[in-house]
Parts: sequence; structure tokens; C-alpha cells
Amino acid sequence: MYRFGVFVLLLFVVSIIFSIFYINTWSESLTQKLNLANIQDLKVFNESVSNLFFIFTLSAALGLLSNLFFLSGMRYRSKIIYVDKQQEYKQDLQTALETDNEKLSSEIKFNDLLNEFKRFLATHKSPTNFLEKALWQIAKSVEAVQGAIYLVKYDSEKATVEQAATYAYYSAEDKLQRFEVGEGLIGQVAKDGKFISLKSIPEGYLAIVSGLGNAAPNALFLAPIIDVEKKILGVLELATFVQLDEQYEKLLQDMALLLAKEILQNEYQDQTSQI
Repeated sequence: MYRFGVFVLLLFVVSIIFSIFYINTWSESLTQKLNLANIQDLKVFNESVSNLFFIFTLSAALGLLSNLFFLSGMRYRSKIIYVDKQQEYKQDLQTALETDNEKLSSEIKFNDLLNEFKRFLATHKSPTNFLEKALWQIAKSVEAVQGAIYLVKYDSEKATVEQAATYAYYSAEDKLQRFEVGEGLIGQVAKDGKFISLKSIPEGYLAIVSGLGNAAPNALFLAPIIDVEKKILGVLELATFVQLDEQYEKLLQDMALLLAKEILQNEYQDQTSQI
């Protein structure tokens, strides 16, 4: 747009020069054609031409000045737009860098949590209270306030899912929790092998008991403990006061997979001592 304005201005200047040249030649030619021999008539004619030339020159000068102001304004506006675009680009670049840094920091954080759990598994080979210790490690990683590990038991008639380890677990009934495969949330995960995330927990499903009283968790996560051959070995249940994002959910599933490898390699007796 600015270049087009410069081109129009050049055409305007050329037209002014041409018009001045034409007026000069036109006045001389007109004097000859009118055969103005009388000095008085010639004087009047020249004054008229001079007035016409003055008016034209003044109009041309004003037009030229207007064009120059217009071009100057366009150039200034172009600079403003350029500066705005540059600032917008810098802001977008800064936002992208911050997003990438946050993503990288988040990936490092979750990798560290997973590696910490791997180190725990590598250094805790004793079957004594292993499941409780593993559950405590997982709960600490996701800031869970309550949790349990259930293992699938097979007999000749049916398969059941029995509670094998607990973390900060409270039950009004002083007995192990046991479900048939497909029964309730625990049994359903043991049947389907699919991760369940509940953003709101049914009333009375769980309760956190402390010296300050009772409180209900706000979110519940159930991860199947599956081996590499897709055999379901158990269920990991965790409750939190805060919602967990997809990265935390993936972390739980990865930890459950690592836990499945340990369960396959070792035989664990039912352990129900509460941490």
C-alpha cells in the first residue's frame, strides 16, 4: 500500500510538470492565434494567464503537500503495525517457550517419580510387607490420602478379588474386603482391565479418618495390575482430595505395570497391616 502511494505521488508530480509546461506553451500559442498586437490587450491576457498559473501552482502545491502527509502517515502506520506484529511475535514465542519449559519440567518430574518407584522395587526384594511398602510409595508419589491393593484369587469355582494391602484405610467392618470378579468397581476393573477415574466419589464409598474427624475424598482412581501377557493380577485403588490430571493417571498405570512384574516374580501372602 505504501509503495502504491509513492507511485501515485510520482505520477502526480509528473502531471504537474507536464501541466506547467503545457500552460507556458499554451499561452504563447494562444497569443499568436488571437493576434494580440495591442499592448494593453496583451497585458490583460498575460495577467490572466499569470493568475491562472498561480492558482494552478497553489493547487498543485497543496495537492503535493497532502500526498506527502498521506504517505508519511501511511509509513508511520506501517511502522506501528510492524512493531505490533514484532511484539506479538515475541509474546507468542515467549509463551511457546514457557509452555515447552513447563512441559519439559513436568516430564522430568514424572520420570523422576517413576524412576524413584523403580529404585524402590530394586531395593525391596523381601516379601515381608512388600505390598504395603509399595502402596505407600505409590500413594506418596501422587499425594493419595487412602489406598488399597487387591489381588485376584482363582479357585475351581470362581475368581475373587481380595484385599492384600491397605494405606490409611478405614472400614466399619473388621474384615478383609472381597469381591467377585465383575462385582462393584473393584470387581469391574478386575474383569475389564480398564483404568477408572472418578471425579466424584459416591457418598459413603470411602471415608478418611484422622484425629480431626472424618472427610470424604474428592477423587478415586482404580488401575488394573496387568502383566505383559494381559493377565489381570489385581487392582490398585487410590483416593485423593485433589483431582489428578492425565499425566498422573498415566504414572499410576505405569506403576501398576511395574508392580505386576514384581507380583509375578514373587509369591506374596495376603497382607493387611495398615501403614
